Amino acid sequence: MPLDIPIYFTRHARNRMRWRGISEADVKLCLANSEQAKTRRLGKINAWRKFGDRFLRVTYRRESKRLVIITAVMKRRLSGN
Repeated sequence: MPLDIPIYFTRHARNRMRWRGISEADVKLCLANSEQAKTRRLGKINAWRKFGDRFLRVTYRRESKRLVIITAVMKRRLSGN
């Protein structure tokens, strides 16, 4: 997905990223070059990208003028949930 619109990080997302050592650059890379992206309920989308031996999952929703990053977490394995 090309990142041609502004990205807004919720407070929850910023806290999760800080606690887990995830940078904004990692999130942007995951969004731009995700290995898997699945639409979840309420219009939320999970984008996955592998970093080393772990997977970064970024949950976001697309609004008319921006992408809203809801959360970002590292996972041991790729899952559909």
